[in-house]
Amino acid sequence: SRTILSHERTISSPISSILFSMPAKSGWREIEPASSPFSSMTASGTPGFFTGWKRGVDLALCRKVADECGMYMQSVHAPFGGCADMWYDDVAEAEKFISELCECVDACVSAGVDLMISHAFIGFDDDVTVPNDMGLYRYGRVIDYAAERGVKIAFENTEGEEFLAALLKEFGSQNSRIT
Repeated sequence: SRTILSHERTISSPISSILFSMPAKSGWREIEPASSPFSSMTASGTPGFFTGWKRGVDLALCRKVADECGMYMQSVHAPFGGCADMWYDDVAEAEKFISELCECVDACVSAGVDLMISHAFIGFDDDVTVPNDMGLYRYGRVIDYAAERGVKIAFENTEGEEFLAALLKEFGSQNSRIT
């Protein structure tokens, strides 16, 4: 049985702060496995983790160091700032976020991780937007892109459960492309 860090612990862990603050050009190449945060995590009995992703972060290098330390890289959390744009009329903003999610899928593949975590919607104060065919189509494109590359998408922390329900109804149950 593997222990996976909770979202709260991962966000404040040295892994995330290093991944998100380190320039992409230096990356993990300059960190010796014995002195990496992974070594201290393994020593403390935590064999697994997940991490976030943003443009410019090379997760394959993170994976390499994690493997050298015997860590299990469970999943990658996708950016979520554009989730609501998937359901809005603004085509340009939606396309920008679709591109970002597909880049995250590619990062999962390069790191050998088959699970990407995503939000279906962000916006506690948004009482105008409702799930719609446009949003389902857009998320469907990302889900198909991920499935073609062997990556599943797990949706979490949805503000507005109706968006998660719409995605599960459209792509869930008998379909193994989302979790």
